[in-house]
Amino acid sequence: MFQALGKERRAIEWQELLLLKEQFQVSMGAIGYRLKDLGVIQESYYKSLVMRFRQKGWHRKEPGLEVPSEKAHTFNQMLFHALGEEYIGEPKAAELLSCSLSQLKALRQVQNGNALTHQRC
Repeated sequence: MFQALGKERRAIEWQELLLLKEQFQVSMGAIGYRLKDLGVIQESYYKSLVMRFRQKGWHRKEPGLEVPSEKAHTFNQMLFHALGEEYIGEPKAAELLSCSLSQLKALRQVQNGNALTHQRC
């Protein structure tokens, strides 16, 4: 973030947030929060960003390309962790992912560069 935006900012353009959203594949709101967390923007500026997001309705649907849900990624990561540690077997993992055992085996091999990140089988 420091490389993309610098160490301290007084203001950020909407278009800049939108481009960062597409680059990092996270929501504009998450980027704003991270900038506040890193001290790049002040708490007061972050609060004004949040208020402007609400006024524009962007707290529900942001402009630009949709960012994949973090929930799906977290679920998949936890599932593959459980599978790797043998807390669950392949049949249970396939059931939880709503895919066949052969599809799961292909995913585990990361065949053809396919990685399960944001969608199910």
